[in-house]
Amino acid sequence: MADSRIDIHKPAITPEMRERIEIRSARKVYERSAQAESPSKDFYQLVVTEKGVLLRWWVLTLRHGQKPVPNESVATCEDFPHDAIMLSDIERVFGVEVKEDALRIVRGGELDWLSRLPTSLFINEIAVHLDLTSLFQLGRVSRHFRLLCHSNALWEKLFYVQNVGGVVADEVKELAREVGWKKVYFTNKLKLRMQVARLREKRVSKEEMSAAHHVTFLTENKGGN
Repeated sequence: MADSRIDIHKPAITPEMRERIEIRSARKVYERSAQAESPSKDFYQLVVTEKGVLLRWWVLTLRHGQKPVPNESVATCEDFPHDAIMLSDIERVFGVEVKEDALRIVRGGELDWLSRLPTSLFINEIAVHLDLTSLFQLGRVSRHFRLLCHSNALWEKLFYVQNVGGVVADEVKELAREVGWKKVYFTNKLKLRMQVARLREKRVSKEEMSAAHHVTFLTENKGGN
């Protein structure tokens, strides 16, 4: 026979508590952390699960010796788009883009994870393996990829990859600082040698001019004494 007695000392689980438990225990699909701007400096964590959204924050301005206790706001996927206070807090701490990411997820959308890769990771692990046609097509996808596919960092990396030895003359680097790595990349070798030669002549001319001015300065001072 089942025991029908009720433990009066054990608090009953309310629907709100059960909802929080379900959201916390559901599979995590998105997470961000950040520190609020001055003067608060509180630490925030945003977690989106398959059941809802959790916004936690730790007050870090407590007296010495006190351990910060996390505060928490929770909303289901259905309620989150209408929770003005939670949305405002997320935008204030994490920015508009993160808020839009969270909204897109709870509404059943998918994120463009490729555009969220760190620039260095995208260049070193993905872009270097694409041919030029693919790179130019990728640059048409969005403003983010347009800027990335025309960036100096990308074309510098591609130029180094093109030069198998990985050794690039200082004059080439100096030329790239003037005209950009993309232009250097597409310059044929003969023309590049000519441009580097002109750059060397220009540098030598400047050095000779500087040396002549230095000699003139010393001569004038010596004559004045």
